[in-house]
Amino acid sequence: MIIDERTYTIQPTRVNDYLDLYKHMGMAVQTRILGGLIGFYTVEIGDVNQLVHMWSYESIEARARLRSELWANSEWLIYVDALRRTGWLLHQSNRILVPSILPPAA
Repeated sequence: MIIDERTYTIQPTRVNDYLDLYKHMGMAVQTRILGGLIGFYTVEIGDVNQLVHMWSYESIEARARLRSELWANSEWLIYVDALRRTGWLLHQSNRILVPSILPPAA
């Protein structure tokens, strides 16, 4: 399993607007296609105006396949275009995390 950690820096005062747009236009299609949403977080202390979301995938190949499917979906492209037109997203970065030590089985 791998984790895709994505950090988005949002224009100040627009974090809630971004979240509303995502909830209404992007979340359903993204979670339906990608699955594996671990969590969607806002930063309260530190680099504020950032959102961090994490997605789990079986492998880097599975991630590539599912993200390709997402980018071929017209519903997702409509959302991305709407987001792009707002100008709220200032920067994005992502990291691929691989397991180093797995917790013992319960």
